[in-house]
Amino acid sequence: MHYTQPKTYTMHRYIFLFLLFFQCLVVYSLNKRTDSLLLVLDKTIQRKTLYAEKREQQTDSLKNLLSQTIDASQRFQLKDEIFHQYRYYNLNLALEYVKKQAIIAAEAQNKPFEHRATMNKSEIFGMMGMYMEAFDLLSGIERMEMNDEMLLHFYNRHLSLYQLIAQNTLAPEKQGKYRQNIIHYRDSVLIIAAESSPSYKFAKTEMLIESGQYDDALKLLNQFYAEYGSDGASFGAMAHIFSKIYARKESVEEQKRYLAISAIADLRKGVKEHIALRELAVLLYHEGDIRRAYKYAKSAIEDATFSGAQFRILEMSETLPIIIDAYEQKIRQEKRNLALFLILISILLCLLSISTLITWRQKKKLATAKMTLKLTNDDLLLTNKNLDKLNKKLLESNRIKEAYIGHFLDLCSDYIRKLEQFKSTLNKKAMAKNWDELQKALKSNEMINSEREVLFENFDRIFLHLYPNFINDFNALVFEEERYTPKRNELLNTELRIFALIRLGITDSSKIAQFLDYSPTTIYNYRTRAKNKSIIPREDFETTVMKIGSISK
Repeated sequence: MHYTQPKTYTMHRYIFLFLLFFQCLVVYSLNKRTDSLLLVLDKTIQRKTLYAEKREQQTDSLKNLLSQTIDASQRFQLKDEIFHQYRYYNLNLALEYVKKQAIIAAEAQNKPFEHRATMNKSEIFGMMGMYMEAFDLLSGIERMEMNDEMLLHFYNRHLSLYQLIAQNTLAPEKQGKYRQNIIHYRDSVLIIAAESSPSYKFAKTEMLIESGQYDDALKLLNQFYAEYGSDGASFGAMAHIFSKIYARKESVEEQKRYLAISAIADLRKGVKEHIALRELAVLLYHEGDIRRAYKYAKSAIEDATFSGAQFRILEMSETLPIIIDAYEQKIRQEKRNLALFLILISILLCLLSISTLITWRQKKKLATAKMTLKLTNDDLLLTNKNLDKLNKKLLESNRIKEAYIGHFLDLCSDYIRKLEQFKSTLNKKAMAKNWDELQKALKSNEMINSEREVLFENFDRIFLHLYPNFINDFNALVFEEERYTPKRNELLNTELRIFALIRLGITDSSKIAQFLDYSPTTIYNYRTRAKNKSIIPREDFETTVMKIGSISK
């Protein structure tokens, strides 16, 4: 029996695959966003000196304004602003201006000013790690003398102090007490602060986080962000709280992203007392990004040392040595890897050099072989050309032989027939005893001359059939006024016939004379006169004539 899966099961499987794909896409997108933020943070750290200079310029402007102000109340407010400029930048300078605030408040006998200066001083003592001194200052303030705004500041100072002590205490048995005090003063802040104020929203968010209501905490923070934006003074702290929520939700990429945002915001404001960069360094260290973790931890400890925040230095003292040790191990490993890589590269270069040398030698041998082959090919080409010339000469010779053999066989046959007729005629005259006519016939040269003319006519016709341009080509070798022109009824004249025989390879003057019925001397004179008329060197004249009308031409 065949089993078919239910449609509901198939649909659920598709939904599961889609959700898995969507989750992978979201993770990839988050990773890309985090990597981009880390690159921005890297550049921000490189430029943090410029941001610090900008903060100092703002502080100097306030100092100039202070030097021009006489009113005690205005001077106190300006020093309070300068204190806030130094509060997260340089604690020693911040403490210096707090003391100046206290002098102005004492001289003016202004209790609110005195309380504010005392709480500012308590805040600096707490950031310096002087917790007992900070609590002593706060305990000297009468609550009945404070308005709601001052009382809110008072509760926030206690809340911040207990949070700092809880973060840095090493005694677990005291953690519960500190946590109770934190809850007490946070509840006090929530009671007295307006719901729209940053103090209320920060305290409310912390309460929601501790109770595990992370989504509600995110919702409240997003409302806070929508109201104040990224340019507010609290943006860095707000982004850090976002990172705490995502750390509780175990969303590491979001935690990293908001830590990077918080660190960038603090650095761009010239803040030296911060926490996000240290926490991000620790997180990257655990992920294996040792180089970046070392850079962030180093920057954080430099800022903490500059600001004088002792508790931040203590925090970094726990993690920085571990990160430095891991970084140094990584550097040593990279150096070992580099050394191995250089050795490998050296070996490869040696092998490449050997290979190049072998290749060069092979190329050299190949080039020599190619040159030898080229020379051999050139010799073969020359030999082929010579063979081609010989073949052409043989073809030409065969053509001449075939033409002349055919014609002269006909002539021989005709001469035999004529000789038979002549013999028959003489025989008849002898039988008739007609001795006078027999003797006359034997003495007559008429038949010989007639046959010679026929022979010349046949020779001329056959030769010009083989070399139709012979006369023009021959005349091209002599001066224009000395050129040869046969008579009206002639094909070739005597001079042309002599050189026609030379063209056919008959160069012996005696043989030419015998064929033309001239003396050898006469033939020699004809040849000499023709050479004297030549436009080319005399010694090359007959050689050139022998090439007229050749097949290669």
